[in-house]
Amino acid sequence: MKQAISRQQGAGRGWLWSTLPALACVVSCPAQAQPGVSQAQATATAQIIAPLAVTAESDLSFGVVAVSATQGGSITIEPVTGAATYSGAARQTCGANGQCAQSAAIFSVRGEAGRHYRVSLPATVSARLVGMPGAQLEVGGLTSASRNRPGDTASGALDDRGEDEIRIGGTLEIPAGTEPGIYAAEVPIVVFYG
Repeated sequence: MKQAISRQQGAGRGWLWSTLPALACVVSCPAQAQPGVSQAQATATAQIIAPLAVTAESDLSFGVVAVSATQGGSITIEPVTGAATYSGAARQTCGANGQCAQSAAIFSVRGEAGRHYRVSLPATVSARLVGMPGAQLEVGGLTSASRNRPGDTASGALDDRGEDEIRIGGTLEIPAGTEPGIYAAEVPIVVFYG
């Protein structure tokens, strides 16, 4: 009887000793990777910066100009200084109210400090005679100058406060015999980071 008991005990131990390594492997053996499969991760990031905002502070003014009935002329406003250059028969003339000064347009620009931006201007715009449909003059040669980058005519830079100023000049062509009156044109400006 002792022999039968020890065989039963031995049989029980044999089963236990044969299953322990399998249980240990279930708990601690690393999973085998499938052949041909690999995984990795990347991080997606983005930096959001302040949008650019441009505001008109003053208009481009060619002042009060006279030409002759037989010869036209032009007036060019330099963007940095606002100085005027006359050609042909165009001459500066003060009006009855004393307003004859010309000036460059001024725009303020705000955005992310330290960033550069680009300036886009149309090649030409049409100045129409106020109150008289049909009559118009051409304004061309539109150029810009940034306070923070005065030598560059197509871009600007925001200072450490995120500010800059753009001045715009151009040339007004006045044909001989142009209808007298006030001519006005919209000058669109587009600024964008670049």
